Amino acid sequence: MLEFFSLVLISVFLSVNALGNLPLFISMLAKFKKKERKTVIRKSFVIAFVCFLLFSFFGKYIFEFMHIKFYSFYIAGGILLSIIALEMLLGKRVETKISEKEEKLLKERETEMENIAITPIAIPMLTGPGAITMGLMLFGSIQFNGFGTALQLIEFLTGTTLAYGFSFIIITKSDFIRRVVGKMGLKVMSRIMGLLLLSIGVQFVVNGVIEIIATL
Repeated sequence: MLEFFSLVLISVFLSVNALGNLPLFISMLAKFKKKERKTVIRKSFVIAFVCFLLFSFFGKYIFEFMHIKFYSFYIAGGILLSIIALEMLLGKRVETKISEKEEKLLKERETEMENIAITPIAIPMLTGPGAITMGLMLFGSIQFNGFGTALQLIEFLTGTTLAYGFSFIIITKSDFIRRVVGKMGLKVMSRIMGLLLLSIGVQFVVNGVIEIIATL
């Protein structure tokens, strides 16, 4: 009875990959204050969770309506991840131009928080091509036949909610991990995760290209 629930919970949790992305979150949110980090993380997870459900339920129809092949999403996500990874490897980030006026500085900082919450944290770090693909496959496996359908839908929603909930808890503990690991440790983790993220980004692009070739 709980097989599908367990499958959803484990699969979605692994697809979100909060543990693997933890150094990325620590690195990207380091310049924000504690209260600002909480705000960014909360908004990111809400956006990521909603997008995951939307793509799971309607992804197939969205792609068909817009005549978008899924390999295009893979390639776009891979390129974006690769850019972020290169910035991490080089120890640089693209900064917003600083104004001399305090009011403008605050506005730009709020805008930056909004932007980073959406991209790249929510999309594609939390809900990327891998998580979306998983959602599409899991939702597509539901057998629409009366009572069994309602039960599986409940299991899908519950498993997904718990997976994102556990991931949220892990990310919110980043401050504790920062204190344990230290500044030098974070730099080392950032470089290592940058290299791994670059590999993942390249692999997404490769997967997209392979799918394109397969359709020829």
